[in-house]
Amino acid sequence: MPLQKLQFLPGFFRRGTSYSDAGRWFEGQWVRFRDKYPEKMGGWQQYTTETFGGICRRIRQFASLAGIAYTAVGTSTKMYVETSGTLTDITPIRATSTNLTNPMASAAGSSIITVTDSTHGAQVGDVVVIAQATGFDDITAAELNIEATILTTADANTFTYQCNGTGTSGISTQGGTGVDIDYLITPGSFGYPIGAGWGALTWDSALVTRHWGDPANLAAAYGQGKITQWTAEPYGEDLIFHPRYGSLYYWDATSPTARGALFSTLGGHADAPTTVIKTIVSPKSRHVITFGCNIITAGNFDPMLVRWSDNETVADFTATTTNSAGAQRLTRGSTIITAIPTREIILVFTDTSLYAMQWIGGAYVFSLDLIAEHSSIAGFNAAAVEHDTVYWLGYDGFHSYDGSVSNLDCEVEDFILNDIDFEYADKITAGKTTSFDEIIWFYVSKDSTDTEPDKYVIYNTRGKIWYYGSLARTCWYDNQYSNLPLASGTDGYLYSHEIGFDDGSVNPPVAISSYIESEPFELGNGDKFSFITRIIHDITFRLRDDSTSASQQADITLKVSDYPGQAILDSTATTATRTNKMSVEEYTTYTDLRLRGRQCKVRCGSDTLGSSWRLGVPRLEMREDGRK
Repeated sequence: MPLQKLQFLPGFFRRGTSYSDAGRWFEGQWVRFRDKYPEKMGGWQQYTTETFGGICRRIRQFASLAGIAYTAVGTSTKMYVETSGTLTDITPIRATSTNLTNPMASAAGSSIITVTDSTHGAQVGDVVVIAQATGFDDITAAELNIEATILTTADANTFTYQCNGTGTSGISTQGGTGVDIDYLITPGSFGYPIGAGWGALTWDSALVTRHWGDPANLAAAYGQGKITQWTAEPYGEDLIFHPRYGSLYYWDATSPTARGALFSTLGGHADAPTTVIKTIVSPKSRHVITFGCNIITAGNFDPMLVRWSDNETVADFTATTTNSAGAQRLTRGSTIITAIPTREIILVFTDTSLYAMQWIGGAYVFSLDLIAEHSSIAGFNAAAVEHDTVYWLGYDGFHSYDGSVSNLDCEVEDFILNDIDFEYADKITAGKTTSFDEIIWFYVSKDSTDTEPDKYVIYNTRGKIWYYGSLARTCWYDNQYSNLPLASGTDGYLYSHEIGFDDGSVNPPVAISSYIESEPFELGNGDKFSFITRIIHDITFRLRDDSTSASQQADITLKVSDYPGQAILDSTATTATRTNKMSVEEYTTYTDLRLRGRQCKVRCGSDTLGSSWRLGVPRLEMREDGRK
């Protein structure tokens, strides 16, 4: 009897109909393509031994002169530096109140403490560190003196937080005569309210002019209401960091447990911006370049202004005839969105255009050339660089720059764009996995239950193919000190990926479900029914030292029907679909079966611990079986 090869083109394809797309893979979960053949992707394990606060938005690695590897971790509430799996909180302090006299009040049967501190300037969600308070109302000092999140701010002089104890009767004017409070900086917010509305900002905000009856315009308030995003730029062995629309801070590796210092406290400081959207250290000239920042003369914020420091002088932004500090304003667009460096240039994205910034030396120091108009980027972290080519996701699709701007040919573009919830576009995060030539974007889908990224789409730059699936990751970073990418989960941990084949977020690990499924293809010429009697398998199983199992298997499912669209993709009508599922273990050569139809779909996958499969070219043994 004749054999029919089950051979499909690599990548997922979602452009045509089920019949026109015959010979293509339709969908899958946690699979990639190597040398044109699909395989299960690697698993993950916890990288950090403790959790971080908030949702991670930024990961950046660097090293000290002593060879100590650090990872900067910027979250919705804090900035950390990680080494050897341990997190150190370096979030700067915005303000400190000392020696407050009896500023606390408890409530009967409650753990909520009300604190009175005149003009504290804090917002709901800010983090405070309480110290030196004495116990009262059956709440101990240790239960009061904690790091806590502000729950409410009834007015400019009071706030509440939750302590670790419970009040008995409720007493006011307590806490002792030497209470100290550190207020950490406000980096942003979890969510993404946009536009204008009641409750946006505070009354009589210094950021905008408001009259009675006027709603607040968040766009005019320079980042108010936008989610937290961080810059984290190594400067030698040290770190420059700041939240979007925040001030610049400096972390010194020689004092690794110290919090970040404001630029205005550094030696040689001169006119450093106090409000900045994004910062990059020039890879060629070592200038600190700020994108969207204060005008040096008036101090007003200009979202289209680019300023840079004197080279090798981190905090000197005053331009003189004897240094190379300077500034230039972009003209196309209303605000800078982000910037991303390559080896030779820095791409600067505004809300409407794209610029290339290049160090040229001399009196002008940098050139800023407009290279594309009517160009968009979906979010602050929606671009990644591989092999000096920049890839990004815009509101209209996927693009690249390798000397010129190109639209990427994406065979799943309509499907992905329709799946993205663009209300949360600023949470889109891009990364790369160099060892597999992949660019990956995580995004919030319309199916998301927590408005955090829950799905991904991958572009394989070598094969120029696409594949996608589901995984909750809020940031992805190609580990420069190993071949294991780092990613952040919504559970407060960093994870090393491509370790084993299982989900190591729990102990013991659990199996990762992965699969790939094809479009229907014709059996024979499709004019007659075919009777399938045997499948000859072509699957390999990979074993690695970090695999949790030496016994692996994959399941192959064949689905047959008579006509295109005949309930194959309709889960509510299963009578037209007949399936035969078989477990394929190592060294299984073939499986006998009985299936009859004009067309067939194939699905391969596994949900067993330690299994990692790669599908080759299986073959079907079959014979003609009439026209009816």
